[in-house]
Amino acid sequence: MEYLSNVYFWMWMVVIFIQTVVTFSAIGTCFKPRKSTVQFSIFGASVCVAVLFMLIVFVGEYPLVKVCAMIILPAVCALFFTSGDLVRKGIFYILCLTIDYFLEVGIYFIMEVSGMGSEVNVGEFTLNRVVMTVFSLMFQIPLKYSTAKMWCRFINKEEGKLGGVFLIFPICQIVVYYILIYENTHAEIGQEYTLALMLAAFTVLSAANVVYLHYISDIEQNSRLMLQLRDMEYAHKLEAEHYTRIEEKRYELAKIRHDFRNELSAVKKLISTGSSETARELIDNLEKSLDNTAESRYCSVPVIDAVVSEKEELIAQNGIRFEHSISVDGADNVQPVHLCSIFANLLDNAVKANLEVENDDERYISLASFIKGGTITVRCENPVNGDSVIPMPAQSTGYGLKILNDIASKYDGRFSVSADNGICTAVITLNLMC
Repeated sequence: MEYLSNVYFWMWMVVIFIQTVVTFSAIGTCFKPRKSTVQFSIFGASVCVAVLFMLIVFVGEYPLVKVCAMIILPAVCALFFTSGDLVRKGIFYILCLTIDYFLEVGIYFIMEVSGMGSEVNVGEFTLNRVVMTVFSLMFQIPLKYSTAKMWCRFINKEEGKLGGVFLIFPICQIVVYYILIYENTHAEIGQEYTLALMLAAFTVLSAANVVYLHYISDIEQNSRLMLQLRDMEYAHKLEAEHYTRIEEKRYELAKIRHDFRNELSAVKKLISTGSSETARELIDNLEKSLDNTAESRYCSVPVIDAVVSEKEELIAQNGIRFEHSISVDGADNVQPVHLCSIFANLLDNAVKANLEVENDDERYISLASFIKGGTITVRCENPVNGDSVIPMPAQSTGYGLKILNDIASKYDGRFSVSADNGICTAVITLNLMC
């Protein structure tokens, strides 16, 4: 329990907490967590540092203790509480650990060359150790932030800018450099003054980290709002087109009703004069006119009815056979814009895949949805060209599969794409109880 009375131990724990928040923030930026990036970062860091604190206090500081609390536990959180491919998450986490390792080695070298002293014993918490940890944090923030943004830009194919907030980190570095060098070159400075300078450094770096998290949170929120706005605009457009078509068909039906009596009288007259064949042709034409006024009804949700109606026209234009069985009754917890995106993206991908199939007779789309056990499942099947490669949702360079994967994550569901014997099957499930 001697650690509890050591002020440097508490200062070291604070810096370690901020370092862990930075790591979780970088992971959350590249791989969407179930909650917001800020919540994921703070909660994950709190759990890891709390475990580390208890292990050090009750067991002591040993290499195995730090490995369990600061490497294995964050890895578990990163791998299983964020969306995306496990291999990619593993690679990015190893990249973060590599940054930590090289920083630690580099800081040992800098402090040794500068004469500030780099001797640190495991289990001992001194000002020298806190200084080294602050040095590490000082470089971790810009390095991991830049690494995360480059990963999003080149691996996730997401556009983004570093933003003016990035300038605050070099400023913080200059402040800390000044404090540490001034303290090291003025032997007359006492421990109390040194502690005050270190607290000032902590304050500046903590403020920088808060700004960093706030900036990341704003980026994430703006991205979500833009995606939601786009979905809502698309859904509104579909509904407007849907109701416009309904009104056009009602107008056609009103004209048919106006002429119906005359047509009926003509049919009766033709039958009475023995011209039954002509009468039959007239009835068939009238029946076709009535069929053209029918409102497409795929399900009880207008926006889905609209999107499937629109896509069916595209499907028919390309000579693709379309089979459907859609049921969404009971999916009240799912936002209509999300249902709209699901059906629109599934059908768009299916049409695109069909157009690559050389044999026109083999082109088809089978779309079905059903609700069972508190879960709604939407399944789309279509043929694919033998040379086609089906990307995983997290590895896709397009937005369609990513949108479907994101929607599934919002409802604690799952989205999968598979191909077998020239048939591609895309299935998305949403939990209606969340």
